[in-house]
Amino acid sequence: MKRTPAQILLGLHLKELGFKGIVYEYRANPDRRWRWDLAIPGDRLLFECNGGQFHGGHRRSGAIDLEDEKHNWAVMAGWRPLQWSNLAILRGEAKKFLQGYLK
Repeated sequence: MKRTPAQILLGLHLKELGFKGIVYEYRANPDRRWRWDLAIPGDRLLFECNGGQFHGGHRRSGAIDLEDEKHNWAVMAGWRPLQWSNLAILRGEAKKFLQGYLK
């Protein structure tokens, strides 16, 4: 699957921050078809790059409930799901957020 500029940049930022074992298009739940844009399974971290802020995407009406179910499942299964808009990732906000927790 083709990666978006935000997915590529987030992966690069995660490497710069010292994360290892980054996986793209990760299926944390083998019983569902959900895929997380990036994951670090060893650290139980899942990442979503939310596009479509202006034209649908993850936050269009029907997708909201499905996205909430995916996110809630991850939390209850012991994962730490994190998500940002593509724009926030491209602005460096995701990297800055993560840096604040790595101090």
